[in-house]
Formats: sequence, C-alpha cells, structure tokens
Amino acid sequence: MASISGVSSSNMTSSLYNSANTITGLASGLDTEGMIESLVKSYQTKINQLNQKATKTEWKQEAYRSIINKMVGFTNKYTSYTSATNLMSPNFFSNAVKMATKGLYADKVSASGKTSSDIALNAVHRLASAAEYRVGDSRLNSGDGTSIQAGTELDLTGKTTLGSLQGSLSIAYGSNTLNLNFDQVNDVKAMDEIRANLAKQQGVDEKDVKDADVLAGLINQKLAGQKITFSNGKTENAEDRIQVSVKDGAITFSDKSTAGNAVYLSGASGNVAKKLGLDLDDAKEKQPNSFKVNYDLNLTEEVDNIDYLSGKGMNLNLNGTTKTIYLPKVEKVTGETEGSPVVYKINGEEVAEDQLADKYASALNEAVKTAFNGKEKITVSNEGTGGKLKLNFKVNEEGSDLLINTDVGETLGIGRAATTYLNTSKTLGDLLGDKLNALTAAKGEDGKDMLDEKGNKMYAFEINGVTVGNFSKESKLSDVMSAINGSKDAGVKLSYSQTTKEFLFSAKETGESSSISIKDGGLAAAMFGKVDDTTAGYSKGQDAEFTATINGKQMTMTRSTNSVSLDGLTINMKETFDGSIDKDGNQTLGADGKPVYKADNSVTFQSSTDSDKIVDAVKSMIEDYNAILSEVRGAYSTLPAQKSDGSSYEPLSEDDTSGWSQSAIDRYEEKAKQGILFGDNDLSALYNKLRYVFSPSGEDGAILRGMGISTSYDISTGALSVTLDEDKLRSMLDSDPDMVSDAFTKTSGLGGVMQNMKTTLDAYAKTTGEPKGILIQKSGSPLSPLSLMNNTWQKQIDNYNSQIEKWQDKLSSQVDRYTQQFSRLEQLIQQMNSQSSALAGLMGG
Repeated sequence: MASISGVSSSNMTSSLYNSANTITGLASGLDTEGMIESLVKSYQTKINQLNQKATKTEWKQEAYRSIINKMVGFTNKYTSYTSATNLMSPNFFSNAVKMATKGLYADKVSASGKTSSDIALNAVHRLASAAEYRVGDSRLNSGDGTSIQAGTELDLTGKTTLGSLQGSLSIAYGSNTLNLNFDQVNDVKAMDEIRANLAKQQGVDEKDVKDADVLAGLINQKLAGQKITFSNGKTENAEDRIQVSVKDGAITFSDKSTAGNAVYLSGASGNVAKKLGLDLDDAKEKQPNSFKVNYDLNLTEEVDNIDYLSGKGMNLNLNGTTKTIYLPKVEKVTGETEGSPVVYKINGEEVAEDQLADKYASALNEAVKTAFNGKEKITVSNEGTGGKLKLNFKVNEEGSDLLINTDVGETLGIGRAATTYLNTSKTLGDLLGDKLNALTAAKGEDGKDMLDEKGNKMYAFEINGVTVGNFSKESKLSDVMSAINGSKDAGVKLSYSQTTKEFLFSAKETGESSSISIKDGGLAAAMFGKVDDTTAGYSKGQDAEFTATINGKQMTMTRSTNSVSLDGLTINMKETFDGSIDKDGNQTLGADGKPVYKADNSVTFQSSTDSDKIVDAVKSMIEDYNAILSEVRGAYSTLPAQKSDGSSYEPLSEDDTSGWSQSAIDRYEEKAKQGILFGDNDLSALYNKLRYVFSPSGEDGAILRGMGISTSYDISTGALSVTLDEDKLRSMLDSDPDMVSDAFTKTSGLGGVMQNMKTTLDAYAKTTGEPKGILIQKSGSPLSPLSLMNNTWQKQIDNYNSQIEKWQDKLSSQVDRYTQQFSRLEQLIQQMNSQSSALAGLMGG
C-alpha cells in the first residue's frame, strides 16, 4: 500500500552535503550548505515530482486491485463449479428441489428431479445387474495362496555372483542431475544380457566382450526412462539427449543434441568413485566427462553364500503388521585335524554340514516366532533335498496375507518381494514365463512384430473385441489392469482380491446387453482364460423389471439400469419389493390371480423446494453485486478533493509531515487519494455493462421483475442498485422453479443473469489464461501473481523510478561539484587570512 511516507525526503541535498568531507564556511562566514541547497533546488524539485507521480500511480493500482478482489470473489462465489452457491449451475437449483418418497417400501427407493405426473412405484421385481466374470489367480500365481516357497534350491556352502559396484553415479546435464543407482543383484542379470547381445553383435565369444562396453550398456540402460526437464517446462528422455560412447577402453559422455549442454560426472556414492577411479572433488569446475575402465575392474565378484546371507534383514508383513528379523549368522569352523568333517555354527551352535540347511530353516523359524511374540503365525521349513536349502513360509491363519521383503531374496530363491497372494507389481515375464513366448506378437502398421524400447516383443491384450494396450515381458500386471480399467471402449472394470485370491471382471454398464468376452489364443486368454457365456464363473447381465402406475395407468417395464426416468422424475431402485404384500407379509391378489398393489404399500413421490437455500444465495449475490457497482461508480465519478486555495492534494514527503499526528496523516492521505481514478474510461465502461445485467429488455426483464428482482436509481446521484422482493421470489419458486433456474443459468438467447455477469467480470478481472482481464492488465493483482510485475501501471512506476535514479545521480554530481568549489574557496580564504596575519606581524601590528 502506497503512503505519504513513500515520497522521498526533500532534504536529500542536506544528507549529501553532510556526508561529504568539506569545510563548512568557518573561514568565509558563508552558509555553504544553504547555498548548495538553493543551487540544486531544481533537481530536488524534479525528483519530488517524479516521486509524486510514482506514488499516485501506486494509489491507482491499489484502487483497481480493491475492485478486482470484489469481482474475483464474486466470480468464485457465484459462478464457480466448486462453490456451494454456484448460481450459474442448474444443479444448484435442481438440488434445492427435494423429492420425498412415501409408502411402506419408501426406504428401498430414492428419487430426484420433478414431474407433473402422478407416479407410484408399485413393485421392483428385479434389479439390473452387470455381466461378471470371476476367476482364481492360479494361472498367474504359482503358490497355493497360503505359503511362499523358494523357486530354486540353494547350496549354503556355495557362492553367489554379485555386481561389484555399490552406490550411485550422478551425471549433470545442463541444470539437471541424473542419478544412476547400481544394484548388486539385478545388475548381474542385466550385464549378462548386455554381454550376450554385444557378443552376438560383435561376432565374438562372450568372454571377449570388453568390460567397458558392458558398463556403457548398463549405464545406457539406467538412463532409459529418466527424464530431463528444460526451463520451458518440457521434458525429454535422458537417453535421447545423452550420448554414452566407448573408445580405447574409455567411456565418454556428451550431448546428442545441438544445444551444446555440458554433460559431466558430478558425483558418486558407495564404492563407485573408487572402483571407477573417479576424482570428483571439483566436478562442477572441472566437469569431467569421461573415465578409463581399468582392465582389472571386474564388474562381478564371487562371495560365499554363508557370508553374504549372515545377519541380513528380512521384513515380514502379516496382515498389515510388519516385523523385521535377521537371517541366522553362519560361521564355518575348521576341523581340528586334517580330514575331519567340516562343521558350521548357526547362531553359535555347531551343526554338521549335511544338517546345515535344515538347521538354518529351523533357526529362521525360531526368529520369526520370536518376532511375533512367541506365536506360530508363520511356519518356516526347508523343502530342499540333498542338503540344499529351499525355504517355505506358510501362514497358519486362514485368510491371512504375507508379504516378504529382503535384499537377498534373489539368492534365497523367493525374490526381493514375495507374497502369498498375487503381487500385481510382478512383470508378465515373471508371471507367464514360456507361455508369453508362445504367443503371437502384435503387428505394427508395417506388418512387423511390435517391440518395446528394449527390443522385447509386445502382445495385444484384447477384451470385448477391443485392444486396450500392447504389453511386453517387462510390463507389470498392474499396467494391464490399469489399461483395462482406463479403456472406455472395452467397458470393463477389473479388480483383484488378496483375500479371496480372485480376479473380478465387471461390465461397466448394467443390463442384458452388457457382456464380457475374451477370445482364445491371445495374451488375455493366457492370463485369464477364454471367456464367453458358457464359461464357468461367468454370469450374464440382466435388466431391471418394475411395475409403476402413471396417471392411473399401471405398466410393467424393464430398463438396463436401476436408475430410471419417468416423466422427468429420476427413480433410483435400491432393493426389490412387492407392493401387493403388506407389512404383515400378507399378499393381496385379484380375481385373476395377479397382484393387487395397494396405495399404502406402493412408493409415491412428493416434491418440495428448499426456498431458503435459493433465496439466501440470491440475496447475498445481489448485495455483493451492489457493492461492486457502488465501488466502480464511486471510483470513476468522484471528483478529486481540492484545498481552500483551489490547489490539489499531492503526496507529501516524510519531511512535509514532520510533527503531524497519525490521524492527521490519515486524513490528508484520504483527501489525496480521493478521485484518483476520476474519469477512468475502463471503469466507466465496466459500470455500463454491469448495470444492464439485471435489466434486460422484453420477456427476460419481465421474468426477473416477476420473481422480485428489479433495479432502482437514486435521482440525486444517478447511482443504480438492484433490489429483491423475497416474497415474490419464494412464490415463483413454489409455482415454477424451472423459470427461476432458467433466468439465472440459461445459455441460449441473450443468456441468463449469471452467464452475462460472468462474461463481463471475466472480461475485466480474469486471473488465468490469456488475455487477462482489462483491469488486471492495467494494474496487476496478487490473485494473478505473474501480472504483478507485468502490467501497464507497474511499467510506469518502474519508468518513474528509473528517472528518479538518474536525477538523483545528477543531484549528487552537482552537490559534489559545488562542495568542491566552496571547499576550494574556504582554502583560499584561509590562505589569505594567514598571509594577512603574517604581514601584520611583520609590520608590528
């Protein structure tokens, strides 16, 4: 908010003078400070005038923004779809019409809307249902639903191959930083595939493929899927921007594009820097973009299983409760004499080698039991043969779900995340295995097999004759489910229950025409089986059947949904009932043996309008509208205040108000701001548009007056306001609520009140999109942050400030010039006085 104190002090020359190291007239007896102030007065006057202009422009912004706030507040309150008082929405008015159900079975039905017909719902014989297909997860889940068992046997006395890199490598691209995380387990698999592919491409044995090429391939693989974000908000795939090349055993990073962005190694964690020989202490300055791969790098290493597994953590989540246990600590004990049998210790207890696996499982079982407070909720056993370890985790409580997470899960043969239920995060390759390879790949427009970005074949998933997507072995089950649920054309919802271990397909639409079908031979059938009307687990959809009496005529009808519309009345059927049966369970039949529906048992409907809700909203809206009108008109029609001498009130400096009380300052500022927008053409045009919103011509105007909304003028001031007769509005809501709704919400013809209001308000105060509202373009608004520094008046203020800085520099230069001159004068006078004194002394004076 601008204020009087915002104008710079007029005594700037004094401050400049006093800050200089000068002689102050002691020798000459001159008032040098006053003389300098007088000499530069014109400069200070110019600065004061510019300050006044800047302050007055700030006051204009302040006045505009007050109006903008009211207009935006009005729009948000009465025309926004998120507002509870959105008078532009037909739903606001229709929701105020309450439809009550009456009769013995009224709780089995709900209704909305309105009708002029006399309707009674006599019976709901059958509800509409959707086609469904229920199938167990056995095709995708190899488990039995109650246990987690390792897929392979493990020799505890053997070794495990791991990747030698642990940690991450950071690559800077422009202002982006990409982190490549190395995984000791998964990287081994990835590097094996990369080495095999490179051997095939280079026509050499796998052992002859260089480690530098394999590592570069691994880095490229880790770049895949990462995004680079640019200053304009756009993103691109990292692998499309960063080139990873290998030459003479060195891996180099560069920019693939013509942008010339710097690409360099910016950081590393774990053992990555040491293993790759990287010096990244001053990476930002040096920007290293390559490194040499040593011949003895060894991308993999062999570790003893007992050392690798000992003491590693394992998280067991049973029905939402997680417990952390640690794998048994195993030590190899050397025999006392040569040839003596090898003995191991598990948690300090000696175990013979042939009992190692069984004892290991037993120790793990005890650890799990202890974690669950001594209760045997999970039993851990060894299913391996010949001294090998093949762990099995069995849940002992029916309906329980178990999830196991551990970093050493691959070595144990259960994977890093294993569940008793089907894990929807698993890939199709893991779930289907060879079944996937036996399928026919989807074809592209060129007739060739479709491949994903890594070169894997893709397979079409088709349901109800619609292909919802193409998926490869690396696609997750959850990806397929999302594609099915997101397909509008397929019209099917799919869910999976961990408790029942079943998939449930449901048609999105109800009725006899709803269906679910999966043809044999494709990806869908491989996952869920062939589905048609004869498939076990499939149930057909059915139509709703009901009897209603409409204006005295009884009719039995069917509909595909449980929400039916009868002469404008929407009836939602929730349960079946028979209106021929009374509360005691007695049924009334006619002579022909058909049910006779009694009035008390049938469901009837009675509407009422919540007039208070609508009247209160309209009343509040009119009050806010009048407030906007009043402020807009007052802003452009109020004359500026004048002093008794006919001069205007201008912004003053702090020095001008020295000694004033705050109340006196406030009174002056109020006078100075009065009429700051007098004659503003934009506000005048806005007022003229707003004044006609509630006074349209012809039938529209008559309707508004009929519902008690009229305009009035103050003859003395010419100001307009809108008034509301609440009784007339309530009467119209009772007799014809649709007419009231249309008056506010219609979009045809000249449009309704709120549509016209919003059009005008948006034109002048729209905060989003382009162009912004006229007032916002002129003054900016905190409600549209980007406009604060980009508006007409702010540019004027910036220009004034720039001019002020220039004039202040000129003023400072002049003060310095005059100060130097007067200082020189003082020095000369001092010299003359000294000489005069010396002469007087010589002459005996």
